[in-house]
Amino acid sequence: MLINLNDIVRVKLTPYGKEIVAREAEAIQKNFPNTHLEVSDFFPKEDEDGWSEYQLWLLMFRFGKYITVLAPTPFEMDIEVTDKPKEQ
Repeated sequence: MLINLNDIVRVKLTPYGKEIVAREAEAIQKNFPNTHLEVSDFFPKEDEDGWSEYQLWLLMFRFGKYITVLAPTPFEMDIEVTDKPKEQ
């Protein structure tokens, strides 16, 4: 199976991952005080089971620097690759 960096994947953020999103949102608000976004606007939408969607490259960009050995993970270890969009 091939996977493309633009493919959509689904993950479940951990409390640590949600903390990362909140910290980054607060930093953006501090550096750009005229933004009208709330911290909650930076969180991905979750389904009823806690899964949220990202393009794979964005997931890597956003959380990659926080993934290290013996550290808490920003999302659970299982990643679901969604079906690829049909060719139009």
